[in-house]
Amino acid sequence: MEYLKIVLRSDLCAGNGESVGNAVDTDVCMDEAGLPYIPARRLKGCLKQSARDMEKMEYPEASEKTRRIFGDAYGNEGCLFLQDAVMRGAETIREFLTKKIPADDRNIEKCEGAIPDIVKRMAHPANVGRMFSRVRGQTKLEDGVKVDNSLRFTRVISHYDPFDLKNSKEMEFYAPLYLNTEDSTLRDFLIDCCKATRHIGTSRNRGLGNVKIMVWNDDSTADDSSKEEIPEEHEIPEKFEKTLKEMNSEDKVKISYHISLDAPVTLPGCGELNTSIPARSVIGCLAGNYLRTGNADDKFFDSLFQNGDVCWSALTPVIDGGISDPAPMMLVKLKNDNGRLINSLAQKDTDWKGLKPKTMDSAFASFFTPEDKTKVGFAVAEPAIHTVYHHAVHGTFQDKLSSPDSSESEEKMLYMQESIDAGMIYGGTVICTKEMIKKVLTILSRADLRFGRSRSTQYASCSLKEIVNVEPCGEECISTAKGEAVYVILKSDLAIQQEGKYITDADKIRSVLADKLGLKDKIPDGRTDYCRYHTIGGYQSTWKLQKPHVPVVRAGSVYCFEASGESVPSIIRTGGFAQEGFGVCYVMTEEKMQEAVSVREGNIDYIEPKEDCRYTREIYTKLLVSAGLEAMRRYALDYSVQDEKIPVGRLRLMLSQAEDYQDFLRMIGTIKESDISSENENGRKKVSENLVRGIYSHTGKNTLSLKKILGEDDALWKEISSFPEAQDVLLKSWKVPLEIILHKQHYKKER
Repeated sequence: MEYLKIVLRSDLCAGNGESVGNAVDTDVCMDEAGLPYIPARRLKGCLKQSARDMEKMEYPEASEKTRRIFGDAYGNEGCLFLQDAVMRGAETIREFLTKKIPADDRNIEKCEGAIPDIVKRMAHPANVGRMFSRVRGQTKLEDGVKVDNSLRFTRVISHYDPFDLKNSKEMEFYAPLYLNTEDSTLRDFLIDCCKATRHIGTSRNRGLGNVKIMVWNDDSTADDSSKEEIPEEHEIPEKFEKTLKEMNSEDKVKISYHISLDAPVTLPGCGELNTSIPARSVIGCLAGNYLRTGNADDKFFDSLFQNGDVCWSALTPVIDGGISDPAPMMLVKLKNDNGRLINSLAQKDTDWKGLKPKTMDSAFASFFTPEDKTKVGFAVAEPAIHTVYHHAVHGTFQDKLSSPDSSESEEKMLYMQESIDAGMIYGGTVICTKEMIKKVLTILSRADLRFGRSRSTQYASCSLKEIVNVEPCGEECISTAKGEAVYVILKSDLAIQQEGKYITDADKIRSVLADKLGLKDKIPDGRTDYCRYHTIGGYQSTWKLQKPHVPVVRAGSVYCFEASGESVPSIIRTGGFAQEGFGVCYVMTEEKMQEAVSVREGNIDYIEPKEDCRYTREIYTKLLVSAGLEAMRRYALDYSVQDEKIPVGRLRLMLSQAEDYQDFLRMIGTIKESDISSENENGRKKVSENLVRGIYSHTGKNTLSLKKILGEDDALWKEISSFPEAQDVLLKSWKVPLEIILHKQHYKKER
């Protein structure tokens, strides 16, 4: 696998556009675990600027090569695909810090039992961030005099790798790289752009951001499975063949699959962020991949993507192992009851109405079976999203906004973008005939999955995780009792077209659903519908045009009908855009709705990174060092000095000059005793020796005890004793407790 390797030659400020209260005015990009990273869009922007500089230096065909590699402002995508630059082993370290340590799971040899609380505190993102960064201050000068109110603080990523205990190895970042071309001249041009890029980030003309960038190939990161060639036609997994054996070639089957979000995904809707990946995005991505090797005129392309023979669903989060749907509107959160989740249609009383119920518009729900296995319930979760700030150095056509006061346009420099967090697992389904299974599986396995905006840089990258199931897609019917309530819940958006236009009128929608169920359009007494609407759009990349906006009934809406006593289908499909998964509804009787009374918070499944003990041990050693230094500080702050007549100034000078603990004791031994005023009074030499030995040594010994200056914390000492490298660093920091104690005495005397 290829990477851009970035080696820091100085401190770096890859700003995130935010500040931290009054402490930091410009902060750097760090993930949820506190690990620094360099956004891919910054890297690509710097490389593109270097390419433009090479154009000015008359590099051969630089303008055309720049356009082909980086794309242009008119929507033409370049062949360079780049992801965020992270440290080696970042996934393993992130998993260890956020999940393993809270669960007391080190998976390190000779370490057992609970992790000490002080070590867990060091694993907090703020403390981890301080391992990799520091804060620098700067102020403005005029005629050699500082300007008032000009002091600013900037956090920077440290030049040297904190895992290197000798503090001599430069920090390195690696950005996964994919160049979608066979043209060797473009690859050579990209390598030259890397060589020409010497500075990145903020304040690059003030000593920050000096880097060395190179294209680096690391075959060791690829596992054996990734080296295998994907077959021309994907075979049906053996575990599903028995189920499909007796089916005819025209019978319908449902394929369930999971994908992993390898990078954040930005899916702008009409005035909102989509947290599910629309089926039209899935179809567009797969169709584009198909056309790179296939032809739009063949019979398979039409069946797969155009005429509705194959129906693709949207991709939604996988919650506790199950593919979810947008949360039905009858599931509400009670604001005045500690956020308790309930199924409002399964409640026998109405007390919950006074507890400020709120619908969960951005949540998803999947069915789960409680422990008694007699009923079903809903597991509800919301995808994690975050906001990223971007800075356009050169405004493009899309970045220009018309000013209401002027005919001229202004360039928009700073803008923000919301995205779904990377690492989550999403799932979807495909309904097709048996004869199309192999074709669908082949497309899914071979496609380069990228969804949403900024597909070439920092965002959109996904990969197929597994084919979960291939099963017959039969139409089941459920029996009903005459007069009971029957609920129709939308699994996906519903687009109904009448008289040439799309409608959202509640009565007309009810009429369409009632006809599909074979029921009368009547609401049972005491029941009501829960409906919501929104507008969908899209982008036609071939023609570079927006698709028409269409009003639809939003997924999660609930309609209630009165049963006639006849059987009704468990799932119905109606309306337009069927090939895009629209118009899928499931049906629940009153009895089933009452059984689904249990609603709980679920967990979205995440990718399990491969464990690498090298990185786990490195970060844990660093945490132990940080915890040890914190324990030393606390020990010093709590230490009570018995004799106040301490030669503070002399001891501070000796401490700064001492090479080690024994050398410090030798220096104390040179203090003269001429200041003794009586036989009963200790001199400065004796007072100093008693103080130092009381801090560092056990009674009757002159050797430094690391356990003692750690505050006699048995749990922490047990951990540190298993890591010789951590002990070495802490022993070299033996001066810390005495420095703090002497500072305390100095300021105590001043007061």
